[in-house]
Amino acid sequence: MKTFKISILVAIISFCLPTASSAQADYYFSLTYSPSLPVGDVANFTGDFSWRGVGIDARFLLNDNVSVGFNTGWNVLREESDGVVSEVIVGETNTATISGKRFRFTNSIPVLITTHYHWGDSDEIRPYIGAGAGLYYINQRVEMGLYAAEEESTRFGISPSAGIMFPAFYNSSLNVGIQYHQAFAANDYNSVGYLAFNIGLTWGP
Repeated sequence: MKTFKISILVAIISFCLPTASSAQADYYFSLTYSPSLPVGDVANFTGDFSWRGVGIDARFLLNDNVSVGFNTGWNVLREESDGVVSEVIVGETNTATISGKRFRFTNSIPVLITTHYHWGDSDEIRPYIGAGAGLYYINQRVEMGLYAAEEESTRFGISPSAGIMFPAFYNSSLNVGIQYHQAFAANDYNSVGYLAFNIGLTWGP
């Protein structure tokens, strides 16, 4: 699973980087560090603030202010029990109780179509707002000693965002923003929501 997720991110970066370096680019390409805070249902499973996250964003300018594009990334939410805990595991033919230190993980990979509105000119400070919609790959895992269990699902979700780009150097900007991810509940799976706090570099016009 980890190899699959890394392969997706590497492929997207490899596709975007050659054109993102163009001096006359008519779009933005961003790489961000994205720590996150779980909210809603998922906070009952993995409720700790997470420092693990990366974001990739490409925006193709339709005019000076409006863009369409795509957004992806990888966020890992995590929770560790304070000490040894016990859980009852119900199998098809028997029931067992296991004890140990418990670790819970929620992995989220969004693949979203986005649109943004930018204020100001490309060589100025540019605030922006945006919205995205698409699919979320969600993997949730529990580890206790030698025992581990996980569930995978793909759900529809949305993602509003806002931020500011500050001109930096060599046709790049410092990008600081916040993005809310909401993967909706589906079948027997609860919703997954989290706030990503993005900071990174953006290359563009």
